[in-house]
Amino acid sequence: ACTNYEISIAYKNSQNEFVDILNSTLQLKPELQTINGRDFFEYQFSKMYNEYSNLYIKVQSYRKGCLFGDTQYFSINLQNCNNAIVNPVIRTTTNK
Repeated sequence: ACTNYEISIAYKNSQNEFVDILNSTLQLKPELQTINGRDFFEYQFSKMYNEYSNLYIKVQSYRKGCLFGDTQYFSINLQNCNNAIVNPVIRTTTNK
């Protein structure tokens, strides 16, 4: 089965709920990169998100065009960065 991922940005509001940031879907660069024997796809940010706090990468999985599994949120932590873009690496496999 072919699995696809939609990657976007969200934040947590004062009620501790995840809120999607409109038009924040990250565009996948088509080249697959191999670093230290591991395959990576690269996503490119098109905007700075410094007006938000509590940022999260939102990952939705699709299999055969249908939503598959639960939406996952990964915290983005910025430390000592003003107007910086941080590109976290999202692994889709685990080591045994």
